[in-house]
Amino acid sequence: MKQLKKALLIGSVLAVTAGCSSIAESLVESYTSENGTEVLIGQAVPKEAMQCKLLLNEVREWKITDRATPNLGMERLVGEVLEPAVKLGANYVHLDIPSEVSVMGVPVTILRDAQANYYDCESTQF
Repeated sequence: MKQLKKALLIGSVLAVTAGCSSIAESLVESYTSENGTEVLIGQAVPKEAMQCKLLLNEVREWKITDRATPNLGMERLVGEVLEPAVKLGANYVHLDIPSEVSVMGVPVTILRDAQANYYDCESTQF
């Protein structure tokens, strides 16, 4: 009985982890810069099979208004990272957005900024 419970627990954890990965991958979109260069931008960490080289990691401000309206904050960040990505020669930008965290009921997400990780990937297939 103990082994069955352990197997169910491990299976549940793996299912949740796989689901989170799929959700992040669905948040990757293609954007076209002013000069016509296509860049993928999203919240998924690049897979090892993509053979990505990190070109730059930078902090991007995650404002109080972004915390209240994360979709608008994400749109703002996409606008800020697209042209710099082209200048760096990056074809994928991973945006690491602060998750909602609270301490004793007080949101502390405003204490963290977003991260923009610029990559040059051999494959952009997620």
